Amino acid sequence: MPDNYPDGSSRISSNQKESIFMNMSDSVLILNKNQEVTYLNPACENTLGVKEQNVLNRQISSCLIQNRSNKSFCKLLQNGLKNSRRANDT
Repeated sequence: MPDNYPDGSSRISSNQKESIFMNMSDSVLILNKNQEVTYLNPACENTLGVKEQNVLNRQISSCLIQNRSNKSFCKLLQNGLKNSRRANDT
């Protein structure tokens, strides 16, 4: 059962959040500030054609270079990450 905030609203537990991410059909990819993979769900594994154990704690760019199954998507993601990094550097 979810815990309640002082205002009476509920929050979900870490296990419930993990269950949601693991079972959703949308891809979830979480990177840290160094663009290293800290989490991806099974849908994202399928989209990127990678396995979580092979990409955790690695820079996403090195993971995408190795991917041959979905080149167009990976190229789009890489370009987005480059643009994001440039915006953060200014």
